[in-house]
Amino acid sequence: MMEPCESRHLLSEDSESDVVENTEESGQPICVHLHKSLAVLAASAIGVTVFLMSSADRGNVVLEKGDSHGFVQMDVVLPVLATQICYGFTGATCSVRGCDVDRGAVCEKNMCVCKAGCSGANGICYTGVTNEPVKVAFTLSNVKWPSYSMIFQRSSSFGQLKATNAYTWLNSETDKFNLHKLPGATDSSPRFLLGSPAYLQYVARIAPAEGKASAPVPQGLFAAKLERGYSPISLSLTVCYNSSADGLMFGDTQENIWASLIRGSWLVYGFTGKKSDVGEAGLWKASPPLTNLEVQSIPPC
Repeated sequence: MMEPCESRHLLSEDSESDVVENTEESGQPICVHLHKSLAVLAASAIGVTVFLMSSADRGNVVLEKGDSHGFVQMDVVLPVLATQICYGFTGATCSVRGCDVDRGAVCEKNMCVCKAGCSGANGICYTGVTNEPVKVAFTLSNVKWPSYSMIFQRSSSFGQLKATNAYTWLNSETDKFNLHKLPGATDSSPRFLLGSPAYLQYVARIAPAEGKASAPVPQGLFAAKLERGYSPISLSLTVCYNSSADGLMFGDTQENIWASLIRGSWLVYGFTGKKSDVGEAGLWKASPPLTNLEVQSIPPC
C-alpha cells in the first residue's frame, strides 16, 4: 500500500519534492511523483488493511518461547478481555498442570486467565483493577530528527513500526498512541502498554527482527495483536522520562533494548545497551506535551 512519503530519506543528503513513498521491509523507499499518489491511494482504500505479524507468529500452536517474546497461538481466541485497558491472560498454560492459585488465575481453554481482574506484567491477576491510562491519543516525534514521528504501519509484512515526516492528517491516526500502566508493578519500576488508537487490538513491543536477514540490528519495535495470546511480560515496555530532553524512552522489561531510529532507515529498531548510551535517536517527544501529572506517572530516565 502506498503511504504519504517523507520529503527525503531519513538523514539522506539528497531530497526530492512532491514524492510519495512505499516503504519495503528493508527500510528502503520506492518513491513516485505526487500526481500518481491519489489514484494509488484510492485503489488501496478498496482493500482491507491488515497487520501481518512477524514470521515467528506463523504456524498453528506454539507454546511459550520465553519471557522475551513468547506467545501461545497465532489465532487463539482468549476467553477473557485482551485490550489495552485490561489484558486478562497471565501467559501461563494449564494443559498439563493447574494454574498457580497464588496468581489468582483460573484454567480456561488450557490457559490461565484472570476472570475478575487484569494481569500485570508479572502474570498475577489483580481483581477489580484495570490498566491505568497515562496519556492517550498523542504523537511521538524523534528528538534527534524532530520532523519524523513514529507510526503503526497500515500495511506491513512484519508489522515493524516506522517513522514518517508526512503531515499528521495524512496518517489516518496511525501516528497516535495510547500509554497505559499495568497493575502490580512498583512505582520505581512500572510496566506499560504502548497501544494504537487507530488499531485498538494492537500494542507495540520489543521483539527480534525474525525473518529479516537483512535487518541492520537484531531487534525492533513491532505491532502485536493482543488476541494472539502473548505473555504479558512480552507485551510490556519499560518507559522513562528524560526531563532535560523532554522525551520518553521505550525499552524492553530488562532495560537492555531501546526503541530508536538509525541512520538510513525509517524503521524503528532496538538499540542494545544502557539507556544512558542510547542518545537522542532513542528519545521521543510527546505531543500534546506531557502534563506534570503525567510526568509523575512515569519514572525518570
